[in-house]
Amino acid sequence: MPPAPPGGQSTIDRLIDISGVAINLTGKDGSKFNTYTQHIEARMDSSGLTRHITAADSLNFRYEIQNIKPNYIKGYAGRDTISITDTSDFAFLDIFKSGTLDLEEVNMNFEIENGIGIDGEVRINNLMATSPLNGSRTLSGSVLGQPFNVLRAVDFPLVPGVSSFPVNSSNSNIKELIGILPNQLQYDVQVKTNLNGNNGQYRDFAYLESALKIKLNADIPLSLIANQLLLLDTIDFDLSSTNTNIEGISDGVINLIAQNKYPIEAKLTMIIYDENWMVVDSLLPNQLIAAAELNSACKADAPKRSKIPLYVDEARMEKIKRGKRAVIQADFSTTSAPSCNGGYVKIYSDYKLDITFTAQFNYKVGFKF
Repeated sequence: MPPAPPGGQSTIDRLIDISGVAINLTGKDGSKFNTYTQHIEARMDSSGLTRHITAADSLNFRYEIQNIKPNYIKGYAGRDTISITDTSDFAFLDIFKSGTLDLEEVNMNFEIENGIGIDGEVRINNLMATSPLNGSRTLSGSVLGQPFNVLRAVDFPLVPGVSSFPVNSSNSNIKELIGILPNQLQYDVQVKTNLNGNNGQYRDFAYLESALKIKLNADIPLSLIANQLLLLDTIDFDLSSTNTNIEGISDGVINLIAQNKYPIEAKLTMIIYDENWMVVDSLLPNQLIAAAELNSACKADAPKRSKIPLYVDEARMEKIKRGKRAVIQADFSTTSAPSCNGGYVKIYSDYKLDITFTAQFNYKVGFKF
């Protein structure tokens, strides 16, 4: 530092980058926390010139550590309580547009991925399922408030500790929650760290990228009793797109042919719309489609074929000619006494419902002589 001018002072200000520097925060004897020891030396240069120093002269030295973003910390991280409130999308059942499910079994688990080298425990304070169709339902049972241990991460290299704990029908009403066909799950979870104090003997650690992640996993075998489950599909329904001259059509029969491999009967309705999505007609209201038959292993080997003819008179045919697309509604319900030993019906990945249409039309033909 340069000498102070008479009656004044000299100042020096330096900004030093300490990126990559390790800082010991245990104090001089290693027994403290969040404490660093400072050792400062100041000396005067020997210039050979006479200087006068009085008691009013002083040297002030101040330094700060600013904007620290540690890449890595190690020691004792202390005790803390972390509350996590979040909403998780649950779009698995959004194929159904109405109805409810009575599932044979639902197995869910909260998975905690702990990327920090600390011990802890987690508790579910609240879990609520929300359905646009059937309102909401709140989790109840012994799983609420029960502590579950959270494993710490392992260092060098960093390997997160993964812990999971179950939420099933034995410790909660989770079946009823999923049965309302929710599209969102809202949860309130509390995590406590280092409940037993410095149990890790200063071996707690964290990296800049360390995180505590909560995942909600569900295992829902489709073994169910259905109550008016509604599936929708949109198809093109434009008679003018065929090679037929529709102007001459007067009346006729439209045949619906259904191949249903679901062991669940369905009530079928087809609504026809024009190009502006205005309803022009509704065909086959609540027409019953037979369920596939089950074998001795309670599985459908082949689809059940249903053919349903519908006579369309001339007035109705004029409406149908304006149609451009159709929405097919299939309302599935298991019978009151399912044929699978009176129990739940299982749904397999190869089950499907195929719908096709055929028609026999009468034409008006004009002759000029």
